[in-house]
Amino acid sequence: MGSSFIGATRAGSSSSCAWRLGAGWARAADPVVHSAGIDLAVKPGYSVRAGDLLYTLHAEDADRFALALDSLDGALELGEPGAAVASRFGCG
Repeated sequence: MGSSFIGATRAGSSSSCAWRLGAGWARAADPVVHSAGIDLAVKPGYSVRAGDLLYTLHAEDADRFALALDSLDGALELGEPGAAVASRFGCG
C-alpha cells in the first residue's frame, strides 16, 4: 500500500479528545487531570502509511479512551503530495 500525506488537522477534534480524556472540566468544580491529553505524531505535509503512529492518548481512567477516540473521527484529512496543506490547529 502506498503512502498518503496529511493535508489538514482539525483543532476541534483534538481539543474535544483532550477534554474527554480529562484535560479540562465541564463545571468549575470538576477536577482537571494534568497528565491527560493528546500528543500528535504528525502534522500537515507529513507522509503516512497504514500502521503509522498518528497520535498518543494519555488518561488516568481507561474508560475515557473509547469516547475520546470517537472525537478523533475526521481529525486528520489526507491530501496529495505537493498539495497545499492547512492546519486548523492554530499552530504548526
